Amino acid sequence: MERPFACIEDHFIANDRFASFDDLCRKLKAFEEKMNKRTRSVARQIPAQRFEREKEHLPGLPKDHENKPQKFMGFREESRRVTTDCLIAYGGNRCPVPCIYTG
Repeated sequence: MERPFACIEDHFIANDRFASFDDLCRKLKAFEEKMNKRTRSVARQIPAQRFEREKEHLPGLPKDHENKPQKFMGFREESRRVTTDCLIAYGGNRCPVPCIYTG
């Protein structure tokens, strides 16, 4: 998928305003519920119904030290050294960063 956030950008964020972060969260939840009840054109299935059929086959989240499911965090932290020309190497690319991080 070339534009994984296109649906959110084009149908949720575009031309909308949010009074607060809580307002954004409420509107996003309503948008998510609406989208998960619509039949998807390619799969010809409703995501919420498909999830109900498949959720028993999904592996559980890892447990914490109290044997409670851990929240999924979709990122990983890595250290990088910023070169004198304000770049870091990441994934075979050189990316610019603010010069205050040099060294």
